[in-house]
Amino acid sequence: MRAKKSLTFVLFLLVLIITACSSPEPVLLPTAIPVAELPTLPPPTATSLPATTDLTTLTVTPPPSPVPATQPPQATPTPAESFIGIASVQDGDEFMLGREVSVRGLLQRPSTTSVWLALISWNGRLLIETEATADDKSWEAVFAIPPHVSGAAYLQASLRDEAGEVVADDRTDVMLITDTTVDGRYLKLARPLAGETAVSGYNLIFDGIVYRPANSAITI
Repeated sequence: MRAKKSLTFVLFLLVLIITACSSPEPVLLPTAIPVAELPTLPPPTATSLPATTDLTTLTVTPPPSPVPATQPPQATPTPAESFIGIASVQDGDEFMLGREVSVRGLLQRPSTTSVWLALISWNGRLLIETEATADDKSWEAVFAIPPHVSGAAYLQASLRDEAGEVVADDRTDVMLITDTTVDGRYLKLARPLAGETAVSGYNLIFDGIVYRPANSAITI
């Protein structure tokens, strides 16, 4: 009985082995990957430099200094030409002695200049001089005509610099006349006029107007 069981077990093992060997599917083995080859370095090239360099023999060249940027040329302002003119008085206008007058005009000037107006007799005597009020384009002066000189005269407007020198001027001829409506003494000479020439051997005529002369006489 025991022998029969052993035979049965052996037969069972044989069947299993035969079944395993008769499997239709083959067992796949892994494919080997080729080994990557490293690149070959080129042989070192010869250099012309010496193996060692003496640093004490080297001359250090400093870098070039930066060139400063060229500044564009600056525009030079052109100074304005100085000019002054008398506008409110014309040649030959009459001014009455003792009266206040206003004289105006135009100008072009540097800001450092001042404006002056003078009344001068024909023989060069300065009768009155005053500083005018002025802006950038015009000026005005107000003054009283002196009561003691009549006849031909002229107004002179001038631009003066800081040193007092005249840089531009204008001149207008006027006549100073007496006021015959007021009570007082006066003498007005009509001839000769300023600038006239007296010739030797010829008569020289004086004439004019006088009111209440002293001792009824006039001395020339």
